[in-house]
Amino acid sequence: VFELVVSGDDVTQGKPDPEIYRTVAQRLEVHPAECVVIEDAPAGVQAAKSAGMHCIAITNTVPRAQLQRADLIVDSLEDDLSPLLPP
Repeated sequence: VFELVVSGDDVTQGKPDPEIYRTVAQRLEVHPAECVVIEDAPAGVQAAKSAGMHCIAITNTVPRAQLQRADLIVDSLEDDLSPLLPP
C-alpha cells in the first residue's frame, strides 16, 4: 500500500524532466535528498538525480553501462539495497 501515487497524468513534463519526482517530494512534504527512487531506465535515473534524489537502478531493461548516473546499480530488488535505504 502506497501513501501517495503520482503518475504521468499528474505532471506536464515527462522524464527525463524531474517534475514527477519533485511533485512527489512536495506532496509528501519531504526534502528531495530524503528520497530514494528505484528506476530501470536512463531517463528515469536522470530525472531522479536532477530532482536531487538518491537513485537505485535495476538492470532489467538496459545494460548497467547506461545506468551509471545512479547511486547504486543492482540486478534485482533481491540484491543488497541497504547502502541507500534508511536503517
